[in-house]
Amino acid sequence: MKKTNTPQTWEEIKKCDLFDGINDSEIEALIDAVSGQVQEYSKHSVVALEGEECNKLGIVLRGQVDVRRIHASGKEMTITSLKEGDTFGEVMVFSDYHQYPSTIYTEAGAKILQIPQQEVLLLCKSSDRFLKNLIRLLSNKVWMMNEKLKMLSYQSIKQRIVAYLLEQHSKQGSAQILLPHNRQEMADFLGIPRPSLSREMATLKKEGLIEYHKANVTLISLEALEAIHTN
Repeated sequence: MKKTNTPQTWEEIKKCDLFDGINDSEIEALIDAVSGQVQEYSKHSVVALEGEECNKLGIVLRGQVDVRRIHASGKEMTITSLKEGDTFGEVMVFSDYHQYPSTIYTEAGAKILQIPQQEVLLLCKSSDRFLKNLIRLLSNKVWMMNEKLKMLSYQSIKQRIVAYLLEQHSKQGSAQILLPHNRQEMADFLGIPRPSLSREMATLKKEGLIEYHKANVTLISLEALEAIHTN
């Protein structure tokens, strides 16, 4: 374990949205006042297992961690990947059911700061901006969960993909959209296998409804896509 009160750690912490709008000197004072610990994980390491008690908020300072569900059959599914500045545990740490719902795993190693629940409360009391950032982060995660549940409500894979594309069209205000997720992340978000995603995207292209190159997608026939979406 490493202490948090080092200039390098302060610089890494600034990437986290929890400290958005907080000046450097205040960040240093806030972090210096809490007893959070920094730990470096090698590749293929488990940070937390599904079902373990969650009593800390985690911040990825360096590297990447995957949030995975491991089924009884042994099959694994990556729910999301967290990069530098992303957080985990902030929902469960204040929940009545404070257990990790998924396994936190490092694919290629990571540096993580973990702050105990009581220390998170201290940060909230010490900084109104930190409190607002935490509430915004929790609200955004609830919104994202609702979006994901909405996507999963569609029965067919094609409908899920079309609903996702139309949602991006609405957000970006253009028929030419830039996908915010790579293919694996998109498949995980939609709850479908990646090969099925690629196959249905290719079918939509063959049908003349979309064109795409990597993350750039052009919606050619919005009317036809809307018809698939609503059927």
